[in-house]
This record gives sequence, structure tokens and C-alpha cells, in this order.
Amino acid sequence: MLDPSATIREVSNLLESAPDGASVRLRPGRYSVSFHLTRSLALVSDGEPGSAWIDVEDDSAVIVSGGECRVFGLRLTSRRQASDMAARFHPGAVEIEEGSLLLEECVIQGWSNGVVAKGPDSRLVMQRSEVRTVARFGVHIHSGASARLTHSDFASSRGSAIVLEGPDASVQLGDCTVNDSAGHGIEVIHSSPVIERCSVRGCENSGIAVSGPAAMPTVQDCEISGVKGHGIQVIDGAGGRYLGNSVKSVGQHGIAVGGRGTHPEIVGNDISQARVGISFNDGATGSATRNTISDCGVPIFIVGAKTLPVLSGNTKDGPTVVDPTAIEFGLQF
Repeated sequence: MLDPSATIREVSNLLESAPDGASVRLRPGRYSVSFHLTRSLALVSDGEPGSAWIDVEDDSAVIVSGGECRVFGLRLTSRRQASDMAARFHPGAVEIEEGSLLLEECVIQGWSNGVVAKGPDSRLVMQRSEVRTVARFGVHIHSGASARLTHSDFASSRGSAIVLEGPDASVQLGDCTVNDSAGHGIEVIHSSPVIERCSVRGCENSGIAVSGPAAMPTVQDCEISGVKGHGIQVIDGAGGRYLGNSVKSVGQHGIAVGGRGTHPEIVGNDISQARVGISFNDGATGSATRNTISDCGVPIFIVGAKTLPVLSGNTKDGPTVVDPTAIEFGLQF
């Protein structure tokens, strides 16, 4: 059992002496000490979820570098700021360098990133947790790390709320909500996650953005609304399957596909209230079948195509526009 008056040495000694698999209980209050977990341990709130608060100035609140670890019911904050906000990789309030971490019923805030899992020997499982008010990314999974994020909420990131980056990792995202991100809601870069039943609202950029030839995600049964960019954007040679999603009230295109070699399969989506329902731009191909498109400026728009995408069984309230010479059609891609 720990109380908020615990010193760095006391915390370190307890973590080193606890047997594998032990639970360390934290009494309610504010802790200003970073917890570095090197083997299988659990950190558990001894009160209501959020009543024990790890709030650290110059380090991550929790660092995992080994074992199978669990953090339950804690509030986790890091006030450490990245020295170069233009850099791609930043520290997180929670960092997984090696080993696995289950975050359950936690609230995470960071002056840089929220949660970072990096490297092929790292795994994050997050459920029934919140990541909010972070200066960069809410969650960043990269360099081969794997993750499963379920029933969690992500809000008010100054960058993209969730970034899934790099091939060769198993990533699943289900039943999560993303609100009010200043970047993309969910950003997929050279990765092939499964994203199901997620809700994305109010982002400054696209709801879900997919890029890179190694990106082959499955995005299914998601709801995207009120974003200022595209509902779903697929570019730079990416593929993947986009099935049964609802996209409405977006600032640009419902589903925007761009770039030579880009080849998504777009099936059974319901798209409404966008400047363009589905667009294929700059030589992109792929297929769009059995989609329902309504109340859009142009239902389906194809520009710069040498090979037309496969279009079949779409229900729409206007004609498909094919312009092989225009680059922009007066619309922002």
C-alpha cells in the first residue's frame, strides 16, 4: 500500500521488492513520482477510479519496460513537454518500451502524447479509459508495437487522437469514441488495423486518414460526422476495406481516394451531406459498390483516371461525374 507522501526511493524500493504478479494499491491523492514497471505488477487505485492521481513534471507517469503489467482506476498525467513539437515521435504520459500493459478505467493526460507503445516487443490493451487534452497524439502505436483499444474515449488532442503507424503489428480498435481532435480523428500510416464500431466527431481534419502502400485496414460499422475535412481519406497507395460505415455532415468529401496505386474496396457505406460523396483523384482506382449516397454536391466524382474504378450497385441522387483531365474540379482534395 502506498500513500501520496511516498518518495521516489520508497516507490522504487516497493516496486523492486514486490513479487511478480503483485498488486500495489495507491491510496487516494496526488503522487508526484514516476512509476517504472520492469516486471509483472499491477497498480490499482484503493479508492474510486481517478481518486489516485500520478502527476509528474519531467517524466512519464508510468513506464513499462518488461513483464505483463496492469494499471487500474488511476488518473495519469505527465507535464513533460517535447523539446521539438515538429518531431514525429514524442514521449507519453504512459510509455510502453517492452512488455505489455493493460490500462483499465484510467484517465490519461499529457503535455506531449497520452499513451505511446513502441517496438515489436510492446503491447497495449486499453479498455474503458479516457485520453484527453494532450498536446500531440492521444495514442501513438508505432515501430511494430501491437494494441487493442476498446470502449475508450479520446478527446481534445492538438494532433491526431489515435495514430497507428508502421507494419507488422496486430492492432484492433473497437467501440471507441473520438471527439474534437485538432488533427485527424484516427490516422493510419503503413499499418493494417481492424477498426470497428467507432464514432468520430468534430475533428479539424479528416475523421479517418489512411496513407502508405502498406496500409490495408478494415474499417467497418463506424460513424463519422461533423469533421471539417474528409470523412475517410485514403491516399498514397493505400488499400483496405471500408464496409458499412455512416459518414455525414463533413466539410469535404465523404470518402476521398487519391494517388496512383491507391485501391480501396468501398462497400455498403451510407454517405450524406458532403461536397462529394465518393471521389477518386489523381489516378486512384479501387471499387465502390452498394453504397448509398444522398444530399451531396456530386455523388461520385472521378478525376485524372487512366483506369476507372469499379462502380456497381450504388444508390445515389445524381450522376457520376468523370473528368479525366481536371485536377481539382474546384474542390479541395
